[in-house]
Amino acid sequence: MAERIAGGSPDAEAELVERFQDRMRKLLTLLLYRRGIPQPDRVAQELTQETLWRAVLRIRQGALVKSASLAAFVHGIAINVANEHAGKERISQRLPLNAVAGSSDPDPGPEFHAIQAESSRWTRRLLSHLRPRDSDILVRFYLQGESKEAICRELELGSGQFDQIKSRALRRARSAVEKSGGGVFRRIFSRL
Repeated sequence: MAERIAGGSPDAEAELVERFQDRMRKLLTLLLYRRGIPQPDRVAQELTQETLWRAVLRIRQGALVKSASLAAFVHGIAINVANEHAGKERISQRLPLNAVAGSSDPDPGPEFHAIQAESSRWTRRLLSHLRPRDSDILVRFYLQGESKEAICRELELGSGQFDQIKSRALRRARSAVEKSGGGVFRRIFSRL
């Protein structure tokens, strides 16, 4: 089937969807449930389509080396899609300091500005411990909310390369936080 998809056969693509759709929906529901995503069954419906679309695209691009490993290939893509969604969900649940309801005073006061300045210093210091590309990827993915695909396209990275760089950057960031004793960042990086 993989060879036919790589050759552009719409029938083979439909066969892939038919064969894997239910299995991927169940797998994604389980993965999302384990990551604490609300309504994992509803979200899994949407992510199943994303997973199968990515699988077809990757097969067309020749990313599947052994056609016998098609199930493992699609399974791996599902795991990546679930991880990306969970990461974005965690980011979207965080509120910036200025969004927290406080006083009705339009000027939040010196404490707020001091905390914000200290957070900015810690962030710059933390990012300075990373390679430029590592910090760029973390900032773009986690802070600016850019999609993995957009970053990969612009930096000419494969999906696996992106995941490796991001994992390595997070390990280095965690290590830098532990060495410096940055309390607030320790809580943040424990959730990434």
